[in-house]
Amino acid sequence: MGMLYVRENLFLGDINAASEVLLGNGGSKEEITHILSVLSKPSIGFFTELKPTFFVPTKEIRTVYMGSDKKKIHYVLENSGHDLKLVRMAVPLTDSEGSNLLDYLEVSLDFIDQARKNGSVLVHCFAGLSRSASIMTAYLMRSERLSVQDALASLRQSKPSVCPNDGFLEQLTMFQDMGFKVDHSSPIYKRFLWKVLGPRALLSSWVLDVTNSLWRKMSRVMLSTPDCEALSQAPGESCNRGERIDSSNFNFDRN
Repeated sequence: MGMLYVRENLFLGDINAASEVLLGNGGSKEEITHILSVLSKPSIGFFTELKPTFFVPTKEIRTVYMGSDKKKIHYVLENSGHDLKLVRMAVPLTDSEGSNLLDYLEVSLDFIDQARKNGSVLVHCFAGLSRSASIMTAYLMRSERLSVQDALASLRQSKPSVCPNDGFLEQLTMFQDMGFKVDHSSPIYKRFLWKVLGPRALLSSWVLDVTNSLWRKMSRVMLSTPDCEALSQAPGESCNRGERIDSSNFNFDRN
């Protein structure tokens, strides 16, 4: 399935749709200038693992880590495509109920906001059903002040089969209860970290505040044009999720 229109300059898709855009074979009337990839691995090499003949040049703008030990990537930002005109942000997230969606929400939503101001953005995961759908639901919640249920219902007008996993739905409800933001000082957020990630996660939650603050300050500059080359010079609700995508070229684990 190709890209699906959600809002002006905003599209939802699967990994096949993203690969076509990256290869310049999108065939869409809408010119995609930005891609948000929500996959288990942020590297463009994930596409090559799926299809060894896949090759797209990339030029890293920056990689941001969640901690000082540089073991956990928060996001990767790069120019990609044969002419390096695409701006791609990749956040590493697996499609499991225990995955921490909240800590990737605000940087992803800010990226979508800025991308729509300067072009069109495709948000994708592997199947376009859970991870990317969760990000898109959160975006509609924040931008249009919708409840989880209303945002998901609106998204299903574009793609009826979208189905965030139960863990993501729970976190989207927390996002709603925190006022459509991820408030690291909120008891809601702290209880989530304690329950899902353990007590040690509370000690490093401040890192995300710094990272998100830095992203907001720099995003307008980084995304003011599809060509960010110059900047690189700087130092699974319960439902049937059985929809099949054309994976003849991409036979790989969805996670």
